[in-house]
Amino acid sequence: MEKGLIRKITGGVITGGVIAAGVFSLGYLLYMSFNQAKIFLRTDKKIERGYISPKGLDITLQDQNKNGEKEVVLRYNFDSYALMEDEFGNPVLKRYEVKPSESPKIIIKD
Repeated sequence: MEKGLIRKITGGVITGGVIAAGVFSLGYLLYMSFNQAKIFLRTDKKIERGYISPKGLDITLQDQNKNGEKEVVLRYNFDSYALMEDEFGNPVLKRYEVKPSESPKIIIKD
């Protein structure tokens, strides 16, 4: 009788652990997906002439120069731009390249 009770308790603990791990994993995946610095826009509406289509638009945070601080990178149709601000705090897009080395450098192209 004790073996049957122990098996029930052990089975319940294992089942509970598996369920808890699954719920935790699902919660973590949802948390990460909502906290990514990406913009997903619907593209089923007509875009006004002269504006870019959001279909190829992607904004991410990356530490490209490995200094511990993230840079905002806007990708549009396979081209990357640094999303920066000018001296007045206005947003500016600048082309750039990363020079690979032990401490990579971001070179802004004007």
